[in-house]
Amino acid sequence: MRIIAKYVGRLENSNISNNQLMTIQVQEIIKIDGEFQVLLSRPFEPFLKALEVKLVPISTACWRGYIGTWELVNNVLYLTGIKLNYHEEDEEKLIPLKLYDVIYQATWYTGELKIGIGRLIYIGDNYQPLYEKEMICTVEGGLITNHDIVKNKVPKIDDDALPF
Repeated sequence: MRIIAKYVGRLENSNISNNQLMTIQVQEIIKIDGEFQVLLSRPFEPFLKALEVKLVPISTACWRGYIGTWELVNNVLYLTGIKLNYHEEDEEKLIPLKLYDVIYQATWYTGELKIGIGRLIYIGDNYQPLYEKEMICTVEGGLITNHDIVKNKVPKIDDDALPF
């Protein structure tokens, strides 16, 4: 851990921004009407916070320490699978999630759920992906109460702002 802290400290004192050294993060998948889409939100975070569990990064492409698979069925959000990387002392708290073939209704999640639909059309600052469309859902206790589809456009790039 000290090596990482020293490395980050050197970055803060350099002309290189953190954005230039980031790795694109692995996205979670959500199944809707039999089609797999990309989940842009993190509905598992409140669950982890409630358990007081801090996960360990899986790799530089997955700093959050988990990869979940989800499904929307009849306006209900389900966690259908999860891969976790955790500290040994937290194993007991996570036992229910390690059971195979168990599907959880995401009753812990209330908030906005963003889902990327279609082709990836742009990767923006901080490597944020932009898809042709986004489904934006309002979720209350794991139930979808409202949703909207937004059509995205590739943003114009200011050539004068480019570093080369």
